[in-house]
Amino acid sequence: AFADLKKYHFAYTVGFPVLGPPGADAWSSFRAPCPAVDAGFPRSVLSKLSQQLQEDAALCNAGTFLLVRSGESWDVRSLASLLDITEAPSDEVAIGFVDSSADVAPGWPLRNLILALAHHRPGRWRILAFRDPHLCSRGPDVSPRSRVFHVDARAAGGGPPPPRGGAT
Repeated sequence: AFADLKKYHFAYTVGFPVLGPPGADAWSSFRAPCPAVDAGFPRSVLSKLSQQLQEDAALCNAGTFLLVRSGESWDVRSLASLLDITEAPSDEVAIGFVDSSADVAPGWPLRNLILALAHHRPGRWRILAFRDPHLCSRGPDVSPRSRVFHVDARAAGGGPPPPRGGAT
């Protein structure tokens, strides 16, 4: 921290731990990032997700979640339920995280999330960088800022996935 007492200016530096595999890229894209609305997440879905994050403290505190398509809408589940899904990553499943970044690039939590995905469920994933926590309380003229990243998390794992079931 730095305090300029003559000008009443205070500057703070904040650091967050970001994990990364040694000697490998953290992740690679298999498709260009795009706005969430263009990737199959209409405003109604993002608004519903915004409402769920405000009402469910556990979901909000986790900051990450699993989205599973159910007909025309998406069901929101805890990220822990990812291990229960038996099918491979597809357009019916997406990973979401609350992204504080206002830039085109994703925020720092995505790197840690990709490393966890590469360890537990390597593959190609659609990842929703949710940037609209107050969308449900805003008017329809406000456009969503969330983006979707198409990530290949296999390169970040650095080894085979852990055994499934009770094996150690």
